[in-house]
Amino acid sequence: MNLILLLLIFFPRIINFLSSYFKFYDFRGLSFLGVVGFGILTGLTIAWGDPVNIIFFSVSDSIIFGFSLDPLSGIVSTTVIFIGSMVMRFSERYLADDLNKSLFHQNIANTICFVLLMLNSMNLLFFWLFWVGTSYYLHKLLLHFNERVGARIAAQEKFWVSRMGDVFILITMVALYQVFGSLNFSVLTQDAEKLISDGSNPFLIGVAGVSLVLGVMTKSAQFPFHFWLPKTMETPTPVSALMHAGIINAGGFLVIRMGSFLNQLPWALNSLAIVGGVTAFFGSFVMLSQTNIKRSLAYSTISQMGFMMLQCGLGAFTIAIVHIVGHAFYKAHSFLSSGSVTDIGKMNRYVSAPECEPMLWTPFVVGFVSVITVFLLGPFLGYSYEKPGAVILLLVLGLACAQIFISHKIKSASILPITSLIVIYFSLYHFVSWALEGSLLTTAYNLEGNQVVIHISVGVLFVSLYLIQNNLNRILKTEVGQRLYIKSLNGGELG
Repeated sequence: MNLILLLLIFFPRIINFLSSYFKFYDFRGLSFLGVVGFGILTGLTIAWGDPVNIIFFSVSDSIIFGFSLDPLSGIVSTTVIFIGSMVMRFSERYLADDLNKSLFHQNIANTICFVLLMLNSMNLLFFWLFWVGTSYYLHKLLLHFNERVGARIAAQEKFWVSRMGDVFILITMVALYQVFGSLNFSVLTQDAEKLISDGSNPFLIGVAGVSLVLGVMTKSAQFPFHFWLPKTMETPTPVSALMHAGIINAGGFLVIRMGSFLNQLPWALNSLAIVGGVTAFFGSFVMLSQTNIKRSLAYSTISQMGFMMLQCGLGAFTIAIVHIVGHAFYKAHSFLSSGSVTDIGKMNRYVSAPECEPMLWTPFVVGFVSVITVFLLGPFLGYSYEKPGAVILLLVLGLACAQIFISHKIKSASILPITSLIVIYFSLYHFVSWALEGSLLTTAYNLEGNQVVIHISVGVLFVSLYLIQNNLNRILKTEVGQRLYIKSLNGGELG
């Protein structure tokens, strides 16, 4: 099993090597074998209850250089290699006439490999090193069209924001090593509750918590470190698909991996919840005004990453995993099909858009009924109000169902997608909960004090966004609305 795991991690690089040197056969067509392999290994770890470990060497017991595939890393790795395989295949035709296509394929394969190395690292040090490696190859991909000024500017901004994040994670590692004497994830999660409850080195633990929060904020394009992401649209579309679907999720993955540690620092989770909520609102608001399909998708990613970070901040790590996987597939498909969307828009430009703005009272009534219905269904479908973040997540699910109903011209046609959304949401939640049962993931979270204020504030943000979206035309007719539209169209920048 150890050799198989190592082979799967480097599988994209092997496939690209064979395709480059043996041109008589398209070996990239075999990329699905990597997906099957990771899926089978992940299933075995769930069935056995033990991870698949590869240990190369160790520095005493404090730092182990090796890889470990457990249900958490297995689920995300399977997602990454599946999307990576699709991107590699898509790139063949997309860059068929590009003179540097061989270098592009090589960089894509290396990027996917480094993401897999990062996800399956056994300790924080090598997670960080492979994260830096992923950033390096992503930087080369962003500069594939280096003759474009916009591409160079975006790559440069991404480079410095990433280096800032690297420094924050490096500070986290130094502080954690001083406290725990190890950087192995198993030690950092298993000993977190004991050492923190004993009051050991509260200053260093605080430094580690602050720097970890700042590090994942920079890596996951959280406000105010988001500005570089919409500017990367000068890069080839396959890079956007891979970046938005896999790489930018790494910050959330690290938060979930370190969930047991962060659970002992309520202020750290509160900070993630606040930042995530603000980022989700900001990204969604700006996205409403964007006319460029790829920039709109970029702000959508910012919003989704904010929502994912909010879920982590609320302690809902299981739902955060569902969100990471679901968003990865959705956003990869969106970017790879963005050209088709543009063609459809061109064909429809001569067809007048129907007036479908709802009446003023409609969003209030539909939203209220939808939210109440979802809140009543939650416990019936095994989703108790006592679960971390349940109140906010059920509120958002209810608003999503209301939006589907309002958006459909034929209201009866909305019943099927609404029902499907609810069934898929709770089914995936229960599946991931079962798959991760007994892992290092913890979900202890008490709703009291500051958490109540955060829940109310975030709830108000999402309700406000829902009402804004359904009254956009009315808002734009006002002077304040027109000014906000201009700011939003420019990405919310103050200048």
